[in-house]
Amino acid sequence: MLSPVEAAALLGVSPSAASHDVESAYLARLNVVPASDVETRDRLTAARDALVAAARWQAPGVPGAPLG
Repeated sequence: MLSPVEAAALLGVSPSAASHDVESAYLARLNVVPASDVETRDRLTAARDALVAAARWQAPGVPGAPLG
């Protein structure tokens, strides 16, 4: 299991990154890893899962902006 710091370093985000930032970083990293490199892809997915589970959900856009 990855620590939040390790997971964040692997994805290139802050350990306190919002879930949408984690998802974006995950997809960007995943797209450059060959499909045959299952170990790296699994590690990226584990990092994403750990950070998303720990992240406070925020709507994309300006933090604190009113919805609607």
